[in-house]
Amino acid sequence: MRSGDVRKMTGYSRARIQQLTKSGELPSVMSESGAYLYELADVQAIARRRHVKVDKVQAMIAVEVFELFQAGMKLPDIVIRTCQNPRTIRELWVEFKRPLEHETHAERAERLLREQKELDDRARELDRELESKLRRKAHV
Repeated sequence: MRSGDVRKMTGYSRARIQQLTKSGELPSVMSESGAYLYELADVQAIARRRHVKVDKVQAMIAVEVFELFQAGMKLPDIVIRTCQNPRTIRELWVEFKRPLEHETHAERAERLLREQKELDDRARELDRELESKLRRKAHV
């Protein structure tokens, strides 16, 4: 996650985030674009020190990821943008797709079949992309 996200989650100022980064209390890595990126666990630890509830941190991550889902972003791009584990993103995807209201057995079956079809379609699309890349690489 980026420093702006850290500020939102912890309530610290930009200057304080920079202090924590420079002192090593808040580990970071520099992206290719020069932005500092932070791990969720490190931000949660800082948030706990500041007595910010971890639930708030997790909720803010969910909000960001749900917005990226709505924008149609793909898993690798979401992982890169949010610095979250792919497993976390997949778990959030399940929550994102789950209906709020109670489903009948028939509705659930229909939804699961539709989701399976979407996954199968996506897998075929990824297979085609991979084959295309392998063909191009073989011709080089």
